[in-house]
Amino acid sequence: MSETQDVVRGGFWLFLDHVVVSVAGWLFWFLATYFTTTAEIGYASTVLRLVGLAVSFMGLGLDYSLLKEIKKGGANVFSSILAFEFSLLLVASPFVFIIGINLYGTDLNLLMVLGILLMLINGLQLVSWNTALGLLQSQIVLKYDSLAAILRLPLIVLLLTQGLGALGLIAATIAQQIITVAGLMWFCYRKVGFGFIDLSRLRYLLKTGLSNFPGKISRITINNLSIILLAAATSDPSTVGIFSIVMAMSLLLGSLSSSFATMALPTSTIHSTDTTATSLRLGLFLTAPAISVLVTVPKLILSLVGKVYTTASTSLTVLALATIPTALVLNAIAKLNHKAMHKQLIYLGALQLTTFLATFLVTAQAFQELGAALAILTSSVATGLLSFKWLGKTAIKPTLLALTTVTTGWAAGTLLTRFSTPLAFAATLATSTTTVFIFKGITVKELKQILKSIK
Repeated sequence: MSETQDVVRGGFWLFLDHVVVSVAGWLFWFLATYFTTTAEIGYASTVLRLVGLAVSFMGLGLDYSLLKEIKKGGANVFSSILAFEFSLLLVASPFVFIIGINLYGTDLNLLMVLGILLMLINGLQLVSWNTALGLLQSQIVLKYDSLAAILRLPLIVLLLTQGLGALGLIAATIAQQIITVAGLMWFCYRKVGFGFIDLSRLRYLLKTGLSNFPGKISRITINNLSIILLAAATSDPSTVGIFSIVMAMSLLLGSLSSSFATMALPTSTIHSTDTTATSLRLGLFLTAPAISVLVTVPKLILSLVGKVYTTASTSLTVLALATIPTALVLNAIAKLNHKAMHKQLIYLGALQLTTFLATFLVTAQAFQELGAALAILTSSVATGLLSFKWLGKTAIKPTLLALTTVTTGWAAGTLLTRFSTPLAFAATLATSTTTVFIFKGITVKELKQILKSIK
């Protein structure tokens, strides 16, 4: 299979995984609102968010080490990272428990115990999940993620109807992760097996991971801290809730291009050639029509969730525009990892975080959720422009054509908005899609090949 087919096939299944898990996650919390109180939901979501952040921070960027090295290192890479990550989380468990109790009180003692168990399981999931992706087996990830996410839905109804509340919410999530980890660990055992822990190789893997750490933490921080800081700046829970939904929609929009960028790294390693030019072009052009729609008729899209969310239509437009520079950044990260340019990875991550924080402090107080969106766009544009330095001239043309695609779709839709919003939606989608083919961002022949490679 060619490198283009590997990027497309792997990226598509990974994108579908994001969609399934996101939809199932939304249904999970939707069911929770029917069967338990908001207080119980608050307790559970607090513990789950703390555990998620702890695993993300203590992952130390080793997911990128797995994506890059697992195919070459096999059992030694898998076993070394697995042993290190689980040991790190085990040592950190008492400290995470103490932090949780100090922050949220002793009422969460039992919940935090379950949270620590979940944290250890999530560490196994992080290693096995990225091992499968590094082997270009994203369809296996989709298989077990989907099975676990779907089974969690009837389980949560059963547990909540027994009056378990927050305890049931966390227990159902633990069950979900056990199913995912069991399937993926069995797959990893069959494909790479277990080997000796190689300390010299582990040092290199840690060096690669830590060079990605600033960028990874900056993205996690932006996605989570933007909501936390917005709450502190506005003291308005409704504003925070609306922005959370808008953020979720923008992240789902960008998940296709991010999936291609993720799969570009292991594909580049396996084929010994840089595939980021392909992943960037496909990610931009397949996403551009959707960006154009969100920019043109954001109120229509948000009204599908609820009329109250239409007040954040401008924020959705801003976040949609941030998708293009974000695609540049993620592909630059893949290329820098492939070429082992560790210092540049640190610079990129540091710039992203500092730009976001500097802009947020200026805009959030005055513009609330729009200020948070502007801070995200500013940091994305700043790091996107820097990414051209490493992506090279080949990235300029697809970026400009993607922007042109969004603009033509927006122009066509805007002309018809005064007559009919649904008509404007159709015109925007049709015009932007046609523009993609006119500029040969994707040809009909290539689209057929893409569809064929997915099968």
